[in-house]
Amino acid sequence: GEAAGIISATPMSTLDTIMARDPPVMKCGVKIDQWGMGWLNPDGTREGLDVEYCRAVASAIGLDPDTAIEYILATGTTRFDLLSGGDIDVLIRTTTWTASRDADLNADFSGINFYDGQGILVRSDFITAVDAGNSAYGLDGANICVGIGTTTEGNLEDWFSTSGISINIEGIWDSSEGVEKFIDGTCDALTGDMSAMVAKKYQLDADGSMNGVDIWIAQEALSKEPLSAATRDYDSDWNEIVSWVWYATVSYTHLTLPTTPYV
Repeated sequence: GEAAGIISATPMSTLDTIMARDPPVMKCGVKIDQWGMGWLNPDGTREGLDVEYCRAVASAIGLDPDTAIEYILATGTTRFDLLSGGDIDVLIRTTTWTASRDADLNADFSGINFYDGQGILVRSDFITAVDAGNSAYGLDGANICVGIGTTTEGNLEDWFSTSGISINIEGIWDSSEGVEKFIDGTCDALTGDMSAMVAKKYQLDADGSMNGVDIWIAQEALSKEPLSAATRDYDSDWNEIVSWVWYATVSYTHLTLPTTPYV
């Protein structure tokens, strides 16, 4: 028999948990406000790379991606609590895979799906791109909005502490708060993944939110941000499914690309 105090039972796989629901449904933690990654349209439809990844995982385990996915908003501050608490089955939400997160959190990453880097979006009424030389080195004295408790916040502090430039950090709890403060001028700049900054610039330029204030993106990438889906620790069967769905998606895309060389 087992020695006293040794637990031999294997934790229930998230895949079994999904299939045991009546009806089976997969709970996917996503964003709702980043074009190209996770976006919620006014009519309730969703689009973006992260959403398509959720749909691919659901399809791979035999669920209808149109009816058997429950999308749950996962913010920068709530996402890992939602994952560890079982409120979501998988986190697919522009999340950076870092050594400290891998070691310290109840999360296991599932392969890099997007190589990003941190960027800064700037209001020209603080400083124009020309006057700043398109550079973050021109942001001395700026109030910069950044998510509290994110890798972005630490990167921002580290980069400016070594740059000789003084900034003021304005902590935000979610991206909508940051955008509001950027629009009303509380923050001179907004920082996050470069993909998010490009998407946000496109959105704000298009919808007139800036009331004629030009906005620009600094040329520097402040960090390397390898983005990955995440599952709970010690759930290897489920993690392998999430990982291999991505690998298969990349392989299929590669095989179906045009073979005619670009000229």
